[in-house]
Amino acid sequence: MNTPVLSFPEYWWFYATFPAFVVLLLAIDLGIFHRKVHAVGFREAVIWTALWAGMALLFCLGLYRYVDSLFGPAASKQAAIEFRRVTSSSGPCP
Repeated sequence: MNTPVLSFPEYWWFYATFPAFVVLLLAIDLGIFHRKVHAVGFREAVIWTALWAGMALLFCLGLYRYVDSLFGPAASKQAAIEFRRVTSSSGPCP
């Protein structure tokens, strides 16, 4: 049986801080950048979408490199396969 690369008992700090970081970014986005109500144009929407997508890609790259440096290339490949399997499942979670 395959064991997860980032098991909860060892990396509980990651599982605790990641949602807190997401909530912090959401609070900054809604509380500082979008304080005033205005009509969002196409250009502004594209810029914000590119910014958030770029931050997500940087996070994925950082996590991949962290797992690669800590466990080796085989583990980072396993983590990528696990992520792909979890995100592309078309049924209810087991």
